[in-house]
Amino acid sequence: MFTVAIVASDPSDKASAAEFASSSLNAAVVFRDSVAAALEHSPLFDCIIACEDSFRDALKDRSLFLRMSGATVLCLSDKLFFKIDLSQKGSSRSEARASALLSSLMAKCGFRRGTLGCSYIRDAVLMCLFLDDPRHKLSKDIYPKIAQKHNVRPDNVERSIRNAIRAADSDPISHEHMRALIGNVRPSNSEVISALTQKLSEEFFRDSTRD
Repeated sequence: MFTVAIVASDPSDKASAAEFASSSLNAAVVFRDSVAAALEHSPLFDCIIACEDSFRDALKDRSLFLRMSGATVLCLSDKLFFKIDLSQKGSSRSEARASALLSSLMAKCGFRRGTLGCSYIRDAVLMCLFLDDPRHKLSKDIYPKIAQKHNVRPDNVERSIRNAIRAADSDPISHEHMRALIGNVRPSNSEVISALTQKLSEEFFRDSTRD
């Protein structure tokens, strides 16, 4: 049976992570007081889910930092958790898997592959998923990084993403998927990227437990 170690000090955080692991993954759940304690007994677990505070504390230890370098972000109930993969999978494989899941998710929402805006949205979501600290500001951190990658200006990135969202939201079919993902609002860049990151993090987590 799939077994998950959960590291969280707040009772509500424990409940949120445990509910996700048991209901969505049908996993057995055990609790540990720290990431270090969970890693010490890592052969017993398939993965570790650590709340943000616990993850931050563990990052201060160089040896733990190296063991957690493949962690991905899992958003649950507007809180950040970090999935620490114990299966020794390569990061390139993880990114390829996340990219494939994201392609499917974005296609349902009406984003057209091959357009600049779609490409920039993909970059932004994957950056948020795999960064140690996903709470970067779009305009201050994410847009400049994407702009540097594509050799364009940050305001071009912002505008292309906005145009891609507008085009996807104007299609009657994809409009419904967009509303189901984000809610009954006219979506902004940050809302779309945040919603896609959260949905992808959950699907990526579930998908990675099937191997």
